[in-house]
Amino acid sequence: EKGDKVIFCDNNQEQGEKTEKEFLACGFDIQFMYMDLSSVAQCIKMMIEIEKKHERIDVLINNARYSRKIDLLEEDEINWGNTIDVSLKSSFFLSQTAVKIMKKQGKGVILNIASVSGSFIGAESASYHIAKAGMIQMTRYFAVHAGKFGIRTNAIAPGFIIQDEHIEKYLSPNNMRYREIGEECQPLGISGRADNVVKAVLYLSSDDASFVNGEVLYVDGGLTIQDPAYIAFKFVGKN
Repeated sequence: EKGDKVIFCDNNQEQGEKTEKEFLACGFDIQFMYMDLSSVAQCIKMMIEIEKKHERIDVLINNARYSRKIDLLEEDEINWGNTIDVSLKSSFFLSQTAVKIMKKQGKGVILNIASVSGSFIGAESASYHIAKAGMIQMTRYFAVHAGKFGIRTNAIAPGFIIQDEHIEKYLSPNNMRYREIGEECQPLGISGRADNVVKAVLYLSSDDASFVNGEVLYVDGGLTIQDPAYIAFKFVGKN
């Protein structure tokens, strides 16, 4: 909508091509690239191909994830490896390659989509929590060491966000108790939507955030600033 050229990648070719077709039909300048983010070679190759075709990269958004919601005793080497490779390793080498390209321009933006799970513990797998924590520290590292090239690096840590494809289920009558619990935990009394994350991305990508570097912006409605005991007593009081 801002007129940018958007290039996105995925290892699901059918879904990627479908998404590309839908957005092109709406008049957006968008391109899908099929690739496996667990391969460092493919990550670097994609970035080089984009620079060769478009002569620059202005913003890199690391948003991919791989994770199965399993508990501590179920975590295995396969899930660990896939989660770290896709969520953390690819983000590092994509960012490293982006810096090599962006420093020629004298400016650029790297945005890492982390999670509140990078700082707090929830129901996601151990590998997911650890990958997101690593992404937050990686954000700070790049902010310092890529900053000298005019490149800003920040992270966004979404909290309780209902993605577009889950809204219908979330709002269904059968889901009322789950929804009430989620919203009662929130200071604002509402759950987040994908658009809340989008607007944070637009801000941190823009010149309005030209002096914001190395920050983690929590888009969670204030959920994580609360004392857990305070939240628990809210529910005890209702019972």
